[in-house]
Amino acid sequence: MTNKTVILSPAFKKEATRAIAAICLFAFSYLIIVLLAICLTLACFYVGMYAIGEIPGIFGLAVGVGLASLGIFVLVFLFKFIGKKNKKDLNHMVEIQRADAPRLFSMLESLATEAETSFPKKVYLSADVNASVFYQSTFWSMFLPVKKNLQIGLGLINAVTDEELRAILAHEFGHFSQRTMKVGSYVYNVNQIIFNMLYENEGYTRGLNSFGKISYMRFFAYLAIQINAGIQWVLKRLYGVVNKSYLGLSREMEFHADAIAASITGVEPLKKALLRTGLADDSYSNVLDYYDRKIPENIKSENIYLEHFAVMEFLGHLNDYSFTNGLPDIPSGEQAKYNKSKLVIKNQWASHPSIEDRISRLEQLEVDASPTEQTLANGLIPDIHQMQHRLTEVVFKQVQYEAEPQTLSTAVFLETYKESVLKGSFGKIYNGYYDHRNLDILALEDLEQKRNEEVQTPSELFSDQKVEWVYTGIALKNDIQLLSDIYEGKAPIKSFDYDGIRHGRKDAKILAAQLQSELEMTNTRLRENDTDIYLYFLSLEALKDTPGRLRQMYMDFFSFDKAFDEKNELYKEMMSALQFVEVTTPFDQIVRNFEQLQPREQLLKEGICQLLEDPFLTAELKDPFRSDLRKFVSDNWIYFEGKVYNDDALRLLFDSLHGYSFLISRKYFLMKKHLLNYQQELQNS
Repeated sequence: MTNKTVILSPAFKKEATRAIAAICLFAFSYLIIVLLAICLTLACFYVGMYAIGEIPGIFGLAVGVGLASLGIFVLVFLFKFIGKKNKKDLNHMVEIQRADAPRLFSMLESLATEAETSFPKKVYLSADVNASVFYQSTFWSMFLPVKKNLQIGLGLINAVTDEELRAILAHEFGHFSQRTMKVGSYVYNVNQIIFNMLYENEGYTRGLNSFGKISYMRFFAYLAIQINAGIQWVLKRLYGVVNKSYLGLSREMEFHADAIAASITGVEPLKKALLRTGLADDSYSNVLDYYDRKIPENIKSENIYLEHFAVMEFLGHLNDYSFTNGLPDIPSGEQAKYNKSKLVIKNQWASHPSIEDRISRLEQLEVDASPTEQTLANGLIPDIHQMQHRLTEVVFKQVQYEAEPQTLSTAVFLETYKESVLKGSFGKIYNGYYDHRNLDILALEDLEQKRNEEVQTPSELFSDQKVEWVYTGIALKNDIQLLSDIYEGKAPIKSFDYDGIRHGRKDAKILAAQLQSELEMTNTRLRENDTDIYLYFLSLEALKDTPGRLRQMYMDFFSFDKAFDEKNELYKEMMSALQFVEVTTPFDQIVRNFEQLQPREQLLKEGICQLLEDPFLTAELKDPFRSDLRKFVSDNWIYFEGKVYNDDALRLLFDSLHGYSFLISRKYFLMKKHLLNYQQELQNS
């Protein structure tokens, strides 16, 4: 049996107290502002009436009306949020009843009983990989009881077993049972109040401006604007305090809901589900990204969930994960394998703890292990394929196609998806060594004189330890940059942990210097390994009849590597120089800006012409992409004439700029892949 008694942790109680204190601070501050506004309004009315009685004629009346209006405008500003409703968009969801999924509803009833909470008001299915609790919120929901709804993503159901889904939903029912959800409702509404007064002022400002157009009233409208600006200054500071305190509570609420779920289902189902949701979410996004690229071809999916499952399976095999009942099992240390940073900074603005932190907390719980149901959760929906088709249609109805879209079968999708992934990855021989590392520029002539007495094998050259060096180097570089930002005050961080030791801001500079030495040592190791890699494959080539080819490929890549920064700088300079088109700019300045841009534009056209003829990019240059680039380089375009922009010419310029950036990056990758493929051929032959 699992232990159903989940005690609130001291950290939870501390964060709840802070959140309540922050809400009280807002309520007190807001009350003071309202009282001052009421006093201002009464004073304005009193002085206004006095002005009307003492100052004869239209001027006295104008002063009286203006003063009275000033007070009213300030009060309206403070209370205009009351009529606003914040309704959740339900267009991307499908409401389901017990008749649609009796087994799922039985599971939900069982969870509600075990978590000692109420059944959801409504249950919705959405398309994505997610589950959440939500409710329709208004100002009055802070004071009146609100029934919560449950949203379950069909992408989530597609990626877990029955028991794993039960564990995730138990987490959501944990939120149902949390009294601190009411604190969340208060904070949400406080944020909405502040947001309304800071940013949702279009109608209010329009009315104030209309009032200010009356000649005598312009001064009073200006005063109202200045008073409101002062109120907004106070609210911005309160917003930071309230939000930061609530987000701390929100993270503890997640840990607490996990503990409730573990008490119901045991730790393992929730742990396995949490580990897999990252892959499931990436796979779902990959499917949607694939069809985003198919919009110009008027192609959509027949069933994104069959494709989603197939992508998960493919990526699972690609990463050598083990499988249970067709679902990949993600190892606990998978994320840590790529994150070698020892710098720990508490993210006070995160609403959820990281998956790693959640799993770490789960593993500390003392609950009994319960047997896990290994059947796929899809079986909880009787006609799952019909529901998958229905939500697939919901996803694609938001897409605007130029013609009636054609559906793509799952088999064709998977074939083309696999092909694109393999085209964008390097051989398994490299063990991920080059995934986030480029080829280091080496002095090849000097190296070829060196005798490589201890010849290493690929399993040694690309061992897990060598790959770890790559990620250690990346982590050190990022940590040094962040520490520099902390020391210089660019990052608002007062303290941090490094390798388990607490440090203050003043320590950041010394620590960054120490890490710089570690980075240099790591880079030296990697450079020596790159040397051994080159010499190893050079020795293999010496046994073939293609002498000099490997050396030439390295030299070609190094040459483009040096040129890449210059080409990329041209792109960044032009994008920066063109920012003026996004803001209001005087006509004569627009003309001068385009004239100053012409030398760079000419360099861009020359660069695009070279790329259009580049054999590496033949497969990438298909119409209309190729024809649009040729159109751009074939004419001298006028982007501004008279008093208006030429939108078509500007669109062509920006499309060509982005196309240029894509092509130089793509060529860099293709040259790297071409070289690595040749080395793999040498190894295999």
